[in-house]
Amino acid sequence: MANDFEMWREKNINQIWPEHTHSKVILQRITKIYNEVKNKPKSYDGFDPSILRSEQKFSFTTKPKEGFGLGMCPVASEGTRCCKIITFDAVESCGFDCSYCTIQSFYKEEKITFDSGFKDKLRNIQLDSNKTYHIGTLTFIKPVINKLRQRNFNSKILQMPFDNAAGKASYPLSIKEEMFKYAYESFKPWHKKVFFYLCMEDHSLWKKCFGYEYYANVDLERAMVSSYCEKTEMQYIYS
Repeated sequence: MANDFEMWREKNINQIWPEHTHSKVILQRITKIYNEVKNKPKSYDGFDPSILRSEQKFSFTTKPKEGFGLGMCPVASEGTRCCKIITFDAVESCGFDCSYCTIQSFYKEEKITFDSGFKDKLRNIQLDSNKTYHIGTLTFIKPVINKLRQRNFNSKILQMPFDNAAGKASYPLSIKEEMFKYAYESFKPWHKKVFFYLCMEDHSLWKKCFGYEYYANVDLERAMVSSYCEKTEMQYIYS
């Protein structure tokens, strides 16, 4: 917690240390303040993202970004078969250099640029029911979280509510429900025309977001394959 407070440039743990003789009470009170800071909306007012590590090679800047902020995946091209995901970028480039990431090889400028108008763009985003979108949610694996905390730098990337998601850390179910439900309702004209599903999400979200659910993975698989076969006019034989 002390490391996170320092990374977020929020309250110093020495400043909030309670006057008490019992360590259990001290821990409870500090944890309460930690969760309050972690779960509140992020504010970058007066936040200095300067890197403290002397060997850090990245520089940071904030400026208005032209356009709405939609960009293509760096590996998308007419010569490849991929999902050609469109990203909604708050930041250009990346300074976390995760060991498993191959996309980082496309970023050569060693400069991280934050879009100063991203908050307004996010507030005004509209989904077109006549277009398709590839939407996923933020999920961290534990090694990434540990690596971020081991670094001596300022960042608010971990200042957000996290819940356990099958061994990973992700948004709480309440936030996911709000996002998925909004996206699904935005495509209301397509509800009976295409197959909608949630990939690797908690089964409790189905009923809340879609109004229906599958009781087992095999039921979901059969419904999905049946929908594909119907579109391609192929016969589907249940195994």
